[in-house]
Amino acid sequence: MVDVLIVGAGPVGLAAALEAKRQGLSHLVLERGTVAETLYRFPRQMVFFSESKNIEIGGHPLVSQGPKPTRLEALLYYQRVAEREGLRVLTYTEAVGIQGEEGAFQVLARDRFGEKAFPARYVVVATGYFGNLKTCTYPPPAYPCARGPLEKGRRVPSDEGRNDPNGPVSPLGPPGPPANPSPPPRP
Repeated sequence: MVDVLIVGAGPVGLAAALEAKRQGLSHLVLERGTVAETLYRFPRQMVFFSESKNIEIGGHPLVSQGPKPTRLEALLYYQRVAEREGLRVLTYTEAVGIQGEEGAFQVLARDRFGEKAFPARYVVVATGYFGNLKTCTYPPPAYPCARGPLEKGRRVPSDEGRNDPNGPVSPLGPPGPPANPSPPPRP
């Protein structure tokens, strides 16, 4: 059993793993593709809107040829940080489910050899904005697009009373408009 299992090896997932390691916690990162898979899928000549200093993690400088890094510079940067820091990352291992409760989670994952269960005390889901888009209806259903503030791994009722405090955990944040609303009908 690891202390912290992180789903997603993008910038946020790697930063979480790095912080866990620095705090003396055992960690494991599951990534369905390569390290920073979403960046890998970006257009080849893409340049970030953010300056290098704003997307650095763990105190490692991101050196770029221009004021803003390219896709390739960022991709290599995150892969090198994971390698230099000795982060435990299982690539091409897709998390397909999470069961359990605080202190006793099981993360179900699939790789080319089949399905496995990884026990963990805590789970961080860092799949990112582009990691797994879902279309939500409004008001949102209880799951998988439910919204509501989190408190110790459980949703708590919102001011509008749309959330069941005993329902599944929602990573989507406070109540608001749909995450991916349907376009309005054409006239």
